[in-house]
Amino acid sequence: MIGVGEFANGYGVGAYTAVVPFWGYVPASDRIVNLYTSQTITQDKDAALNYWLNFGFVVSPLTIASVAIDPGNELPIDKPTITSMGPNTTELTDGDGNTYPVGTVVGVVISGGSLMERYDAVIRLTLNSGESDDRTLSIDITDL
Repeated sequence: MIGVGEFANGYGVGAYTAVVPFWGYVPASDRIVNLYTSQTITQDKDAALNYWLNFGFVVSPLTIASVAIDPGNELPIDKPTITSMGPNTTELTDGDGNTYPVGTVVGVVISGGSLMERYDAVIRLTLNSGESDDRTLSIDITDL
């Protein structure tokens, strides 16, 4: 989300562009992926989109201490880029008013990949107890 506005200072009036930090967004509920009920994201080959992966069902009452995407480097060369934004450090509220406790959601930005391919990305969670858990997220690349 980008905001554009004007500012005034001692040197005159100008324009600025501000980018909202990833965790500053209020995500639409369809961008919250509950990996308990759905393990697949369908995305356009040219898109770069933010997703919030809900692991509350796995970790509660613990929290996610760290996350690794594709830790075994098993995705093929033409894979999509999956950038981890880490676990949420504050409570997250989506556009429908649903709340997600601290340390239960992992933010990712997904882009690229080859048309009509499915990629299975391993997401490794390390919990604040020292335990670890691997989950698989499938990404279907289409031309929407």
